[in-house]
Amino acid sequence: DSIRISHNKTAETKIPNKCKITDQQLVVWDCPGFNDTDIVQEIANSFYISKLISTSKQLKFVLVASESDIDNNRGVNFVSLVDQLVNNFKTITSLKTSVSLVISHATAGRKVIHLKKSVEKILEENKSLSTDTKEMIEYLLKSVHLFHKPTSEDILPDSKLLSAINSSTDFVLNDKVGANMALSTKAKHYAEKLLVTSSNNLTQVLDTLNNAIKDCNNCLTIDNNNIFVKSYDQFYKWLPDNIQKLKTTYTTKYYDKKYDS
Repeated sequence: DSIRISHNKTAETKIPNKCKITDQQLVVWDCPGFNDTDIVQEIANSFYISKLISTSKQLKFVLVASESDIDNNRGVNFVSLVDQLVNNFKTITSLKTSVSLVISHATAGRKVIHLKKSVEKILEENKSLSTDTKEMIEYLLKSVHLFHKPTSEDILPDSKLLSAINSSTDFVLNDKVGANMALSTKAKHYAEKLLVTSSNNLTQVLDTLNNAIKDCNNCLTIDNNNIFVKSYDQFYKWLPDNIQKLKTTYTTKYYDKKYDS
């Protein structure tokens, strides 16, 4: 149960990592981030976060943005992150005192006040921000924390980050959070195709089982008339690549059995 922190800007999280903080009676979930270019990962991220929200009694939310997200290009990347955070909730009013901003990869010597001023500047210069995005940034500014860039994978800066976040925010009850996990248009289309494919595959499996029940004698033969042997080549294609090797194992055992009999 640990959270992996990279010393570079490569995302480390693919599935939520659970970290129990026993002395504070807290559970921290390190979730995959936004802006994932992998459509499959985007769909998985939406599912993970939605499930965590629905199964937790009370929550706090931490948005992690890098120093460069804030400093570069007038904070375009930072605004995009906040936009996506906002879009994942039906309403943000209940999150007013339950969100924090952690700025990662902070340069040595930079302090919270410096980055707060940079965020305030983004707020002033971006006149086209939606009302919800402006309000969320204002909420985040009430609880800003820095995580200075580690010098290596093993050496972490001295930080009381979790305690600072915990003391500066309140929990919000699960039933007050209206999750509305957003997907990109590409991800929505992919999910729809995936649903149709899964439905078709399941129908084929059920049809095979139904035919096996109708003609159970052919389920017991060791030849190509066996309904499961007929269907095997089709079904195995649906397996993940890392277990498709089972085809070879099965085929070998099948022929061994055939010749033994």
